[in-house]
Amino acid sequence: MLNLDQKTMLMKVILPGTMPSIVTGATIGLAMSFILLTGAEMIGATSGLGWYVRYFSEFADYPRVIVVLFSRLLW
Repeated sequence: MLNLDQKTMLMKVILPGTMPSIVTGATIGLAMSFILLTGAEMIGATSGLGWYVRYFSEFADYPRVIVVLFSRLLW
């Protein structure tokens, strides 16, 4: 239809059209994996960010809980 070969069609039409969806999906997947990993660490781990959040919140050391959560945002 456009008289393009397969490589040109892929690189000039299909890939640029799908990149926003690919990047959005990768971003959401990465964020959800970190959230689920932290939740799993809060339940059954003896190390990790989720464990630190649970450990410090049990002793009402909320400044450290906030530091751990902010360190999560900086990663």
